Parts: sequence; C-alpha cells; structure tokens
Amino acid sequence: MATNQTWDQIILFFSQDEHTALEPFFKLFDEFIQTEHPKELQANTTNNLIVVLETQE
Repeated sequence: MATNQTWDQIILFFSQDEHTALEPFFKLFDEFIQTEHPKELQANTTNNLIVVLETQE
C-alpha cells in the first residue's frame, strides 16, 4: 500500500497529540532496532536516545 504520509505523520494521526505520540514512536523504534539492525544499532540505542532527549530540552 502506497501513501504520501511520512512515518511521523502516521504516528501523529493515530495519537491525540505530539506528547501521546511519543509512546508509540519509541515502541516502533524498538521494534525496528530489533528487526532491521539488531547488531549495529542495539549497542548504541540508549546513547542515541539520550542525545535526542537532551537536545529537545
């Protein structure tokens, strides 16, 4: 199925607002890490998320 929507727009569409969209985002992100790049990204996942969270504050 083709769509013109980006992944972030789809997550936001199914959420009440940006704040509630964070939970499904991280759930899907963890699923992606486990299935697509288990060895390369798992070791750095925590560090990458800390950097993202710190830049948003």
